[in-house]
Amino acid sequence: MPLPRTGRPLTGRMYDDEVAPTYPAKTGGSPFGVDAGGIDTEVLPCVR
Repeated sequence: MPLPRTGRPLTGRMYDDEVAPTYPAKTGGSPFGVDAGGIDTEVLPCVR
């Protein structure tokens, strides 16, 4: 999923977290205030 070049920088490293298919949607929308995926969906650690 391409992410815009604006906003917080991405951290390049490996993560051992399990993710759901909805996590990229919430990650991509979080810088813009979009709450995609519901309450159980998390923002991926690369943009925290």
